[in-house]
Amino acid sequence: MGCDRMAHTEVLRDDTTLKSLFGWIQTPCSSTYSRFFNKFSMGLNQEVFPRIQKDFFAKLVLKKVTLDIDSSVITRYGTQEGAKRGYNPHKPGRNSHHPLMAYIADVRKEIDKLPKSKGKQLEIWNDRHEDQRYRYSAYYTNLELPIESVWLLYRDRGDAENRIKELKYDFGIDGFNFKSFWATEACFRFILVAYNLMSLFRQCVYQSKHQSILSTLRFKCFALGAWISNHAGKKTLKISLNPKRHRWLDGLFAKADGLSPPFINL
Repeated sequence: MGCDRMAHTEVLRDDTTLKSLFGWIQTPCSSTYSRFFNKFSMGLNQEVFPRIQKDFFAKLVLKKVTLDIDSSVITRYGTQEGAKRGYNPHKPGRNSHHPLMAYIADVRKEIDKLPKSKGKQLEIWNDRHEDQRYRYSAYYTNLELPIESVWLLYRDRGDAENRIKELKYDFGIDGFNFKSFWATEACFRFILVAYNLMSLFRQCVYQSKHQSILSTLRFKCFALGAWISNHAGKKTLKISLNPKRHRWLDGLFAKADGLSPPFINL
């Protein structure tokens, strides 16, 4: 939607097409969403989100992964629970939350998908020649520092920073918050669920060679003029596009219809 505040969801109140697609009697207002999130507690968060994450990753074929963990400073301007004064380079002295986020990442890049990627191929070391499909990167330094210190020095150059920017600028992860800490956490983690689903869409349906940002996908795929027609007792979604775009969009629907877990080659 492009929203970064709960009040911005009011733009959907007059969207009759969306209401029909979801089978809503009435489109929820912003206070309805707020009441929903304020029902979450620490116990409910711990019950709901690990189950969602487990179900999501069970549908992916991941033989081996590298897990990156990074934090971000989210400035708060009200009296939200858990927000304290601390390290805040952009708004010194302001209260903030410092959530920790985990990312699945690898140093290797598949050559067929990223032919111009940097890195080196390894020598063939097994009969399957798997490592010839990839280029690898690694840090090499002459700094006489402990390994942990080298990692801390270079970690901001990692891909996790790009994912955090996406979450902030495209998913509004720093804008949706409540006075209740657990409501804020629930909203935060639902945004991460949405991010995972959009990542799956980008790679399996949109099939972009580059990480298309959400604003691009919104413009091309989601924020489209549409209406519902009724004919002979059958409802049909009509989308306002030129014929060339229609064929392209039909191709995306066909790809989505042909997909089923487990998802591979991500």
